Amino acid sequence: MVQRVPRFLLDRGPGPAGSLRAEDCAVLARTSLRLCALYPREGGCSGAGAGPGPCPNLHLCKYFLFGTCRFGKGRKPCRLSHDLGTGHNAATLRDCSLQELQAEQLMVLLLQNDPALLPEVCVHYNKGGCSFQESCTKLHLCQHFLRGGCRYGAECTWRHSIDPAGRRLLEERGLSEESIQQLIQTYRNTHLLTAAEKLPDVCFGGETRERTEICLHFIRNRCRFQNGCRRVHFLLPYRWQVSDGHTWTDLQDMEDVERDYCDPANAQSLSCPPVDFLLMIRGSQSVRRLSTVSSVTKPPHYTLTTDWLWFYKGERGGWVEYGQPDEKQRTTSETSRTLEEKFLSDSSAAVQVVKGNREYVLSFRDMYQRNLKQNTKRRVRRRPRLATHAPLQEVTGGPDLDQFLVPSHYRPASIDLPV
Repeated sequence: MVQRVPRFLLDRGPGPAGSLRAEDCAVLARTSLRLCALYPREGGCSGAGAGPGPCPNLHLCKYFLFGTCRFGKGRKPCRLSHDLGTGHNAATLRDCSLQELQAEQLMVLLLQNDPALLPEVCVHYNKGGCSFQESCTKLHLCQHFLRGGCRYGAECTWRHSIDPAGRRLLEERGLSEESIQQLIQTYRNTHLLTAAEKLPDVCFGGETRERTEICLHFIRNRCRFQNGCRRVHFLLPYRWQVSDGHTWTDLQDMEDVERDYCDPANAQSLSCPPVDFLLMIRGSQSVRRLSTVSSVTKPPHYTLTTDWLWFYKGERGGWVEYGQPDEKQRTTSETSRTLEEKFLSDSSAAVQVVKGNREYVLSFRDMYQRNLKQNTKRRVRRRPRLATHAPLQEVTGGPDLDQFLVPSHYRPASIDLPV
């Protein structure tokens, strides 16, 4: 299941290709959460409850998080917050679904996701020589070793362990002895997460993602490849399935789930048990949605393609489509179509969006739109336009499409061709 949940990365480890043994695997957690860089400075962060939205980052003492803060515990109180359970920090953690984490768990998560917390590895050292030597503010370690792939082993010229200068550098950053001992693994995890973000079309470990595109020609009864087709054969332009860990089975109420999914206000379906649209799970089971190709990749006369719409959360809590007027009749510089084209080109990109006199950055990676000047963010959702019966009947020539919209006696196996 973790392979299909965006906040987790499955590292398959050194096992044989195609294997998925538990002892070879590790699950790494991703997050867009960061420690606020402005909060510790003089004057603090003005985004705490000010403006149209709060600061999206934690207002927290870094040394408290690392367990090395000299203040508190009967001494002079720290001027920075040590509190995760109330106010701004509690709301920020809830927004990221991380409210159950303890400080130690949060530290591990942030260390491998927030690049500002750890010193960089010195590039010059790895290229043959660093002129700063012990005064260098970057770690002198073998980059290939940190990535788990140094072929020279003990014979390597570059360091595979932290020297005294590196230890002092890490201690100055506030890291505890325990964190320093785990640092090599932390850097490796960071590398794995970064590398996976650059490979949106391939699962880590080289395994190609399963096909999830429904064949347009099959819906029109025109697929000449039949069982040899590389796309999914199904009678609708969408298909909802749930996994038992081994096989995918069609959801019996997929039409209702699709209708709920097309509404950007819904984080989950109204069915029981509900489908979580953000995590793509139902209870503990993984869920997936297959669909026809995006409409932006085909000429306008193509029918039954999936028309993806992009929305951001408005100031009054409603969802506004990009390119359409908001509550104050302002429109964004990007539309659903332009965003869809950019998303398909690079699903990890960040796009600049202008609305009125304000500039934003939309991150496809975590689906948030941020105002960097005001240090605020809004949720973004990508949902399909609801397909109606009329165009389906028109193309397929069938007078009664309801027989294909999952009635109670429907059996998935009856039309389930090889994916």
